[in-house]
Amino acid sequence: MFVRYESVSGFVNVYHARGGYNIGAEIGRLVPFQGRRIEDLITLFEVAAADGNESDQNILAKPAQTQADVAAGVAHAARLVRTYATGLLRGDDLALKKAKEYRTVANRRRAEIGARLWEVRKAANRALEQGDRDEAIRLFQILDEHGVMTQDDRARLAADKIDPVDGVN
Repeated sequence: MFVRYESVSGFVNVYHARGGYNIGAEIGRLVPFQGRRIEDLITLFEVAAADGNESDQNILAKPAQTQADVAAGVAHAARLVRTYATGLLRGDDLALKKAKEYRTVANRRRAEIGARLWEVRKAANRALEQGDRDEAIRLFQILDEHGVMTQDDRARLAADKIDPVDGVN
């Protein structure tokens, strides 16, 4: 489901994904560029995150599982738009700048975390190669907790008869 509300200078896209029923919104403005109007947008998640509200970020990141969850999620998203995005809806450049600054910081943070998790994966594989099963299990559990266990990681653990969750043979 996708709905777009558009004015001469801005727009709001409201959606939920078919498979996981993720609910979200994108708020933006239409900027003239080389004779065309291009979209300059920010997601509702980024807007809430720019305000630092972790609870709202977590709610937006959690997919709805039922039709009732979708209805509750749409109502929640509407509340978040009223709470965080009224400046964006009015075309407030400062509100857009704040949200975009958050996006830059968040992307940098995700890249740093990804690099650290890559080092954890290398250390976990090294521990397996050296026969240190306890250390390998501990490190692979870190990857699992962050949701970045790959099929290759799982296959490697299965070959060594290790359960990635509890470490049991």
